[in-house]
Amino acid sequence: MRRPLKGETELESRLRFLAFSESLWYGFESVSVSFEEDVEMKQRKSRKIIIAGFCVISFFGLLAVRSECAQPQTQASQKGFSLKLSGGMGFFLGGGGDLENLRQAKISLYKELANDPAYTKTWANWKKLSQAPNFDAELIFHLSESFGIGIGAGYLTVSSKGDYGHNYQTEGSAWFGTFTMEDDITYQRDYKITATPVKLNFYFYFPVGTLNIYAYAGASYYFAKLTHTFVSDATNTVSTYSSIFENTKDEITESDVVTENAKPSKNKALGYQGGLGLDIKLMSHAALGLEFYGRVVNFGDWSGDFKETFTQRRREWYESEGWVSDVTTQDNFSESGPLWYYESFSSDLGKYFGQMFVWQDKPEDLYNQNARKAKINLNTVGVALTLRIFFNF
Repeated sequence: MRRPLKGETELESRLRFLAFSESLWYGFESVSVSFEEDVEMKQRKSRKIIIAGFCVISFFGLLAVRSECAQPQTQASQKGFSLKLSGGMGFFLGGGGDLENLRQAKISLYKELANDPAYTKTWANWKKLSQAPNFDAELIFHLSESFGIGIGAGYLTVSSKGDYGHNYQTEGSAWFGTFTMEDDITYQRDYKITATPVKLNFYFYFPVGTLNIYAYAGASYYFAKLTHTFVSDATNTVSTYSSIFENTKDEITESDVVTENAKPSKNKALGYQGGLGLDIKLMSHAALGLEFYGRVVNFGDWSGDFKETFTQRRREWYESEGWVSDVTTQDNFSESGPLWYYESFSSDLGKYFGQMFVWQDKPEDLYNQNARKAKINLNTVGVALTLRIFFNF
């Protein structure tokens, strides 16, 4: 479906581009709702992570004990520098800011639409943003056995995908006869964020033989990109079962609209990180480690481009003639500006629901309120495996 204009909800916009003149009245049908929760799957994942972490820590502990028994204690950190490579998985605290607010708004909207008998089916399958894999490389200068300064860079990526939609049916009568109308609409959203942090860390070491416990804290400057792909597919069918016009008795008008949107946005922000870890020195110049970390970074000024491709196929069928027309049209639309989060009014429910789009101007009018620039964060806690290579002066 075409992106809603200012003052329109997504549901109201379907009437704009389909341009039907018939009066619509609510009918009554059974309602079927499907909302996925996946609670059991999430619990299984959590148990696997805990078990895996316990096994890794136990493995490292056995290596440390074996190494301690096999050789005399040596210093784990010497003056020089080391290359630290790490890969891990972060777990979101709060779901990413306005990405989570938008997800909850859409799920709430479709839950309430399910109470309307005219909506014979509604669904909203959109999981909360939960994980962020990341990779880092850092050069650490060891100024003493217990202190070091690290300079490095990293890469992380997150994705939030969802689909929702509804089937709407109603019956009515107009001056030309009786009719039924059916809408079948599906929305698909895919938010992808990639970020490259350039980081500075301060390390504090507590070596015990080949076992090296450390803590670190520092700051990073993030270069981030957000890509939003939004596809909607709306099929509207109007069937006339009786008409005052004999030659159009039992006619069908069908319109299928596919809208594809792409909204790349960029941002920069200062963030902070810290963590605790341990290294097991397996040989003189290499160590394997496990690290627990936390990250705080908030992006509040996204700016980007909106591009839309609108394709509509409209065809008509008459009982006496069959399909008499089949026309496909295409249109393109683009706009640049900030990424806004705001509340848009739904006339179907008489309430405001969250919305997030790129607009050149601030979307505040009779049907939109509380507009502000979207805020998205990558606040996570996580665990990572590390490989450290030492170079002594």
